[in-house]
Amino acid sequence: MTGCGDREQAQRPAEHTPSPLPPAHPERRRRAPPLRLGLSRDNKLITLALLLWGLGEGLFFFIQPWYIGELGADPKQIGGVLALAGLVTATTYLPGGILSDHLDRKFTMMGGFALGSVAALVMAAARQWQTLVPGLLIYAVSGYCIPAIYSYVAHAAEEGDLTRTITTVFAAYSLGLTPSPALGGWLVELVGMRLTYVISASCFVTATFVVSRVAHQPRPGESQIAAGLGLMRNRTFLVLLALFLLIFFAMYLGQPLAPNYLDEVTGLRIGWVGFLGSAHALGAFLLGLMLGRWRAGPRAALVVAQALVGVSFVILLWTDALALLTVAFFLRGAYHATRSLASAWMADALGRKSLGLGFGVLSTVYGVASVFAPYAAGWLYDVRPALPFMVAAGAVPATVVLTGVVAFVRRRAEAPKTKL
Repeated sequence: MTGCGDREQAQRPAEHTPSPLPPAHPERRRRAPPLRLGLSRDNKLITLALLLWGLGEGLFFFIQPWYIGELGADPKQIGGVLALAGLVTATTYLPGGILSDHLDRKFTMMGGFALGSVAALVMAAARQWQTLVPGLLIYAVSGYCIPAIYSYVAHAAEEGDLTRTITTVFAAYSLGLTPSPALGGWLVELVGMRLTYVISASCFVTATFVVSRVAHQPRPGESQIAAGLGLMRNRTFLVLLALFLLIFFAMYLGQPLAPNYLDEVTGLRIGWVGFLGSAHALGAFLLGLMLGRWRAGPRAALVVAQALVGVSFVILLWTDALALLTVAFFLRGAYHATRSLASAWMADALGRKSLGLGFGVLSTVYGVASVFAPYAAGWLYDVRPALPFMVAAGAVPATVVLTGVVAFVRRRAEAPKTKL
């Protein structure tokens, strides 16, 4: 993961028959073929750290709503707790984005990773759902480093496709999530949820150490006031923010209480719910890589990702067969790709000096959706368990059409230009 192999390969003389043509430009020669990661040394370390984070988070994240219920909370309280955590996270994104443009991004990232480690240990000590809330909120605060991660990855990217770089790095998080939900469900049945949180904390500590090995990144010189005013005058940026708010809300509405639905309505054991979480993570990893490398670009890929999530809700409502539910959760993994695709689309509309602030605002929009969607899902679930998934299945097609319209309008507006 240190990138030494890439440097040695670049220094090795070519083995094919010499050509009379001049050698390729160095930048062109470094461009990665489709089967290689094509990442810089620092982005490879970030990739490893996110893989470890996904591994640790997946042990508890998918079954946490169920566990809150096991500790005595009702559906409205579960939705309220998740909404509160989302609210706390949402309030940290914008300050985190400002910090990422004002301080060394390495230390900003390390602080977030370290806070997640502490949060997992606090949650492990909880014996009632009320005492679980402080750990959940500390974990929510750790999300402040996400804009810094996006900004660091964008700045550390080698010459090439930024969409591919962002989606590849964050696909590692999904790869870490792939085995861990099933493992987490098994661990809960074997040793209980509290020890499972401790194991998660060990993964987070290791990820923090990996982040500590990345290089420092210089701070942009533009003031935050100037960067903020520039963003507020960027019409493309504002339109995309409104679009992404609707997209994230529609897709997330059908997710927070899915474990409860599977347990109470479908009748699955919690171990199988964890297995479906692994199917979700596998879909996030594979679909994220495929959509991120699709030559049609992030806009078309974003449309397809939403459609796949909508199909997953329909399947969940239609059947209780484990095989088909596995397909549904695999397709639902495209939800994670939407955030990377939205970030790549947004990066094209932002200046390089305002990446941190811009990603902070985008993450805040994502956080706002994470606040209201669980709260709405809790109320809808209390009326009828299937209702959150029915509303989500109806809302996603509308956001698909809206995305297509915005993409078409932007493409026409950019027609005289070669690139946005």
